[in-house]
Amino acid sequence: MPGIALFQALRAFSDGMNHTRPALWISLVGLGVNIPANYLLIYGGDGLIGLFGNWVPGSLQRLPALGAFGCGIATALSMWTMALAMAYYTRIGSTYKSVAIWQTLTPPMAGYT
Repeated sequence: MPGIALFQALRAFSDGMNHTRPALWISLVGLGVNIPANYLLIYGGDGLIGLFGNWVPGSLQRLPALGAFGCGIATALSMWTMALAMAYYTRIGSTYKSVAIWQTLTPPMAGYT
């Protein structure tokens, strides 16, 4: 959840600045990570052998099939990929230079005093 929460916050920030394309492309990168990671972690090495044949390296052939647990790991991996890519883009993008979003990071406040 933290990965997608960070991505969504930065996406909303970027969209609010009328800069919507980065979120689209980064979402597509996340999809490109999610699909193969899902297949690999859900079906394991046996799934790779069924898809590509016996030329799959031995280390990959020994990967266990994790099923739904593997799907969760793959989804978390893709969400963190998107979050880190969006953080990097908002940090270096010229569109965001006028906003001090990454100047000083402060922890969330526990309450108002």
